[in-house]
Amino acid sequence: MAGIGLSFDPTHVRSNGLATWAVKHGSDAARYPLGRLSNSDIDFKAVEQLDSLSRNRAKAYNIKVSARALNTQNTCVTTKEYTGMLALLNVFGRAVYDQSFTDVDAQAFGGPFGLSAKFHVDNNDRYVEFTAMYRGPLDNLSVATLYGVDEVMGTPSANGTPNALDVLYQLNALPDVIPPAGIYKHEVSFDGGSTYEAIGPIINGTLDIEQTLTKEDTQGRVYPVNLKVVVALDSAASSAERALLDSASGVSWHRITLMDQTQLVFSSGVGITWNWKAKGDADSGEQLITFGGQGVIPLASWTSGATASPLLCSAV
Repeated sequence: MAGIGLSFDPTHVRSNGLATWAVKHGSDAARYPLGRLSNSDIDFKAVEQLDSLSRNRAKAYNIKVSARALNTQNTCVTTKEYTGMLALLNVFGRAVYDQSFTDVDAQAFGGPFGLSAKFHVDNNDRYVEFTAMYRGPLDNLSVATLYGVDEVMGTPSANGTPNALDVLYQLNALPDVIPPAGIYKHEVSFDGGSTYEAIGPIINGTLDIEQTLTKEDTQGRVYPVNLKVVVALDSAASSAERALLDSASGVSWHRITLMDQTQLVFSSGVGITWNWKAKGDADSGEQLITFGGQGVIPLASWTSGATASPLLCSAV
C-alpha cells in the first residue's frame, strides 16, 4: 500500500480563524456572506467503532463549524419592517444550506450542512452565533449522493450571482457596521401592550434569541422549529419597586430597545420573574432587583413586517 503523503513540514503550520463564511438557502441562486466573523471553532473528527481487539475503526466523520457574525445592524425599510440578520432568524436553518468556508490562510472547504443561529446581546457583546453541522462517510465508503472527506475538504464552487428573489438576498447588502452592544431600554406591560413601564436604570442586561434544535436528520443536520427567548437585567432602582414585585408576576409584554434603537416587542410569549438582592454594607455593597423572563415562540411569528412579529420597526 502506498503512503498517504504525511510528512514533517513546518510550512504546513497554519493560522486559525475563519475569514469568510457564505451560505445558500435551499434553491437560492447564490451563497451570501455572513459578514465579519469572530470566535470561530472548527471540529472535524472521525466517527469510530472498536473492533474485537479494541482497535479504533473509523467509519464516518462529523464536522461542526461555529462562529459569531458581528454585522447585526438592522435597517428600517418600512413601518414595522427591518432587514438584516435579526429579520432572518426565522429563515436560517429551514433548509439544507450549501455552505463555503475560507480560513485566514485561504484554505477552503464546504458542503451541504445544516445551520442554526442564536442572537446574543449583553453589555459587552452583540452577535449572531451560527453553527453548521454535517455527518458523512469516509471516502473509501462514499456514496455518490453524500459528501465524503475529499468533497468537504475540496475547493467549493464560486458563490454565484445574487438574485433579488433569493431568500437570503438582503445579506447581499448587509451593512459593514458593527453596532454597539447593550440594551438601551427594557419596558414591560401588564395590560396587553396598552401602557409600558420602564425598568431601570439598567446595570447589566442580556438578551438571547436562540433557535431550538428539535429535529436532526441522519446526516447530522438540524432543523429549528421555534425561537427561545431569554432576557435578564439588573435594575439599580429598588425602593418603591420592591412593593410592586407581587404584581410583576406571570406572563407580560416585553419591549426591548437595543443601543442602535432596534426594537423587539414580545407580546405574551415571554414570562417574567424577579429577584431582589441586597448585599454588603453602605460603603461597599449594592442593592439590585434582577428581572428576567423566558418563553418559546414559533418561527412563523418572527416574520418581519407582520403585525404580530416581535421585530417592530417604529423609527419610520
